[in-house]
Amino acid sequence: MTDTPASPERQYAAVRLLAVVMLVGLPTVCLLLGILLSPDSLAGDGVNEFVVYVLLIVGATGPAIVPVIQRWGLNRKGRPSTPVSASALFVSVYVLKMAAIEAVYVYGLVVFLLSGEFEKMAYFYPVGIVWTVVSWPNRGKFDRFLKTCEAV
Repeated sequence: MTDTPASPERQYAAVRLLAVVMLVGLPTVCLLLGILLSPDSLAGDGVNEFVVYVLLIVGATGPAIVPVIQRWGLNRKGRPSTPVSASALFVSVYVLKMAAIEAVYVYGLVVFLLSGEFEKMAYFYPVGIVWTVVSWPNRGKFDRFLKTCEAV
């Protein structure tokens, strides 16, 4: 039995499915937890405002590191020690990007669980939504990525 790599179309479809699960599913679950949990049931005595701002800054800038990692991956792609198809690299880059975006929502949930204040959790949602919209995988991005890989 031989291992055959997945076709680019299947890998693109997998990224789209992962995007729905990671960037729609988890934020929805976090939001529902924030709505369903009563602040009285949370043991926290509040959270330092500085911590909230640090997490907002980390959440807002975290996904911006992914293009740097992408360039590094493209530079390594052609080396014989790391053979990888362009579509597999696209999947890897997008999973990394979606994980960084998903972390924004998790930061918001953590702040809510520590503070019991739904409003503080809500600060993180616009940041996550903007990154989700900007980074959502589409066919044009996939095709451009494949062309970029061919040029390297």
